[in-house]
Amino acid sequence: MGVRARRTLSAIITLSCDGKCRHCYINSQPTGESPELSPDIWQGVLESFHSMGGEEFCVHGGETLLYDGIGELIKCAHDIGLRTSMITNGIHLNYELNEILSACSTYVLVSLDGPAENYEYIRQVDKLDIVINNMDRLLKMGVQVHPIHMVHKLNVRDLKWIVVFCLSRSIPVVTLSPIVPLGRAEYLEELLLSPDELSIFIGSLNELNRSHHGRVKFVTQSVYRPEDESMYLADEEKLKSYDEDYYFALNDGKLTADFDLPDPRDFILGDVFHLGELDEQAYMRYRSMLDGAFLRGLAELRAGRAINWYEVVRSEALESVN
Repeated sequence: MGVRARRTLSAIITLSCDGKCRHCYINSQPTGESPELSPDIWQGVLESFHSMGGEEFCVHGGETLLYDGIGELIKCAHDIGLRTSMITNGIHLNYELNEILSACSTYVLVSLDGPAENYEYIRQVDKLDIVINNMDRLLKMGVQVHPIHMVHKLNVRDLKWIVVFCLSRSIPVVTLSPIVPLGRAEYLEELLLSPDELSIFIGSLNELNRSHHGRVKFVTQSVYRPEDESMYLADEEKLKSYDEDYYFALNDGKLTADFDLPDPRDFILGDVFHLGELDEQAYMRYRSMLDGAFLRGLAELRAGRAINWYEVVRSEALESVN
């Protein structure tokens, strides 16, 4: 296929989740209702991945910490020689797991949609204090913690809370993630950003990085204003090949081209048991879709509208499979 060796195995190890987040991009399910591969199976997969030159194992959910054996799995990956990272809502962190994350130098990304009124509205639970306390414990243990903060119509003009949160804890990087109409979020018209609001966000992001240079770095997905067309054109190769360092594994072991698609199973490339045998036709169909998405994004910019690359890909993927 001509695809270089992939360095990261990024896996949705479970769809189980006890949250009811309005913006959930995947089909999360109540605990115990989604198929999962056991830690023993994952160990064999990770050993194979490492032997192929793999370097990092990143775990997602659902809620990652609801996977039975998550600590064992992180330790296994570390002992094999892989770097480890995880994305979690942070609610179920505990001392025993924190010890493992610290010993394994795991990079922990935590969804943190504060302040309290925003957190409760978006996540529909009153758990923010628990999450913050758990994050502070990780930080005291020397664990690298990376907050992910969703940006939507109701908070795009006021991001002070997450800025102060990170500055006060000397957290070096935070992701500001513009909402994308995927999964449950597809129906949240009251939260989705207009092109003008996306432009406001991009301007705020640039200003935050200027203002706090060297203290906190604010990162996001690929977003562009019409005046950023030259940057968009320069980023063409990056945008159309960002997947090539990754295997994206679903909870049943199938490999998809990308998690952030309306239905990731529209582009199944293979499975985790045969990492070196990807479906060339599915891969080329996916790359063709990205070609179309790039032209779609360029047309939007030239029409004077700001774009979020992930949203452009979503629109193109919907058309390409219909």
